[in-house]
Amino acid sequence: KVGEESEVTLELFGEDGKVVVGNDGQEAQIVFRVGIERSFGAALDCLEEEEAWVANERRRVVVTVVSASHLPQKDLMGSCDPFASVRMDGKEFKTKVVKGSYEPVWEEKVEMQWTKLAPKGLLRVVLYDEDLTGKDEIGSATLDCSVLFRQRLDEEREVVLGVIDKKGVPVVGKDKQESVVRLRVKLESKVLGLVAMESEQEAWVPNEKDESCVVGKDKGMSEVKLRVKLEARVLGLVASEDAQEAWVPNEKRRIVATLLRASHLPKKDMMGKVDPLVVFEQQGKEFKSSVKKSTYDPEWEERIELDWVESEEAASGVG
Repeated sequence: KVGEESEVTLELFGEDGKVVVGNDGQEAQIVFRVGIERSFGAALDCLEEEEAWVANERRRVVVTVVSASHLPQKDLMGSCDPFASVRMDGKEFKTKVVKGSYEPVWEEKVEMQWTKLAPKGLLRVVLYDEDLTGKDEIGSATLDCSVLFRQRLDEEREVVLGVIDKKGVPVVGKDKQESVVRLRVKLESKVLGLVAMESEQEAWVPNEKDESCVVGKDKGMSEVKLRVKLEARVLGLVASEDAQEAWVPNEKRRIVATLLRASHLPKKDMMGKVDPLVVFEQQGKEFKSSVKKSTYDPEWEERIELDWVESEEAASGVG
């Protein structure tokens, strides 16, 4: 479900299909947080009209600039010193500068002006790299003000926006992935207004199967735990949640996995313990974690973003 995480534990199996048993006699397991991000090339539905205004009511948009990911290297002798500028209705707000990071985290709240009417134009987020001579623009992302003011009152939404350059081309980071900026957006009111009912919960799509278990050296069943999160990435508009997670025209999705830890791994080396790493496979491509030296219970906390797929049929081929 959008904005929520779940933790998942998976059991490990050997090439013979048997459960892997760890050095401590327990079954080996591995733990993840796994999510799905959505990217839309078409407009998404929101409320058909703004929620009714009442006498003397004022409204404003509150934006929390959460983070950015996959930023490019901008300095010859360094990495990137990013900050964000949020612009709406003629006003500008800037975040702090995060030194030397391609994955800056801000968590800074920007409160726009109270207004009697929904403003026209765009909310624009511009990412900059601070340098000795001033600033160098990385790219920008936008949200339509009319869409923001047609969201439900006091309902905070998280949105992931693709970053584009001045030519409208997606910005690509040092890691060869497209740059994104994450926001939380909420429409607030100073007076008691009408509050719409929440939409139905999103339904899980059946796609489950059972497999054999791997036994670790400790004779326990190997498992892997994950937390699952469904994120929305919207190019230019804030998504509204559907009753079910059906695919829409021009939609793309990808799996985002945060590798947490493994436990009860078996001894693999004659002279030592085990030096584990994890390989994710998707349609012939591999994504590898770092190697943890000499441990039966490795911890990673590493995020792996698989490729975008363009259809439900393509997604079914993800390993």
